[in-house]
Amino acid sequence: MYTEKISVIVATYNVEKEVEKCIKSICAQKYENLEIIVVDDGSTDKSGEIVDRLALTDSRIVVIHKEKNGGLGAACRTGLQAATGDLIGFVDSDDYINFEMYDVLYRNLKEYDADMSVCFGKGVTDEKPMDCSQSYTSSAKVSTRTNYEIFHGYYNQNHEGNGTNKYFNGDTLSLRNKLFRKSLLEGIVFPDAIVGEDAFVYFDILQRVKKAVYITSDLYYYYKRNNSLSRTKVYSEEQLESILRLKVKRSVRWRDILHELQYYDLEKQCVNIEIFDMAGSAAVFADTRKKRKLYKKYVKELVVATKDTKNALSFKDN
Repeated sequence: MYTEKISVIVATYNVEKEVEKCIKSICAQKYENLEIIVVDDGSTDKSGEIVDRLALTDSRIVVIHKEKNGGLGAACRTGLQAATGDLIGFVDSDDYINFEMYDVLYRNLKEYDADMSVCFGKGVTDEKPMDCSQSYTSSAKVSTRTNYEIFHGYYNQNHEGNGTNKYFNGDTLSLRNKLFRKSLLEGIVFPDAIVGEDAFVYFDILQRVKKAVYITSDLYYYYKRNNSLSRTKVYSEEQLESILRLKVKRSVRWRDILHELQYYDLEKQCVNIEIFDMAGSAAVFADTRKKRKLYKKYVKELVVATKDTKNALSFKDN
């Protein structure tokens, strides 16, 4: 049954309190043919020591230590280069997963001859954890979608004007609750980014997906903690500018992908919604005068860039 190896990539940086639970939840998977690639991205706490100790207890764990922190995108690139599996999964080092997750995702991938297999995720805290040893699939529903249906679900959700709503028809822009055929990720380049490296590459991956399969079970548990950059959305002005610059490039790339696929109805929605989302998010996250100026600058860049994607990115080489 478990003839194909799954490479699970875990980028780790300064999560000494959470990483052991994360790695142990992967080691406890019902699907046993795993390669667990842990990329210690220059941690300055005891994260590296912890994963080294865990590697001594399970030969499937491969630890790669990087001297300097390069960010999630660089860590994902390192993990993918080392992966030898037929299939690829990602888990954040402060999250954990249900013991059935990869077994369920794999069986659905094979049964429905899909390129990508997806489960639902659930936010957890120390006060409200999930028991990852319990089965939650008995009443779950399974469905398949084409990439057009996935794109359509994203651009026809209820956008509230407060930043990109990452949930659309049970899917997310995250790579963490999914199982991919390795071929989908060949040539995909993860950007150097503070946050949003998933969203930047996800549409490139979807462009290659012919069929995806979904199950309505919460099998991925993402940990909510106060100092998580990607979840609190509290950034310095320098961080915010980096994020907005990447968002413009990402939005232009999304538009180009939809155009290449000849999904012209969604291409028009993409331009309007991305501009609307960035402008709307300024009211929520621009808490200083300089941040408001940054939003104004990059909203203008986005308006221009989505009209002329070849020539309008004035900051491209800055």
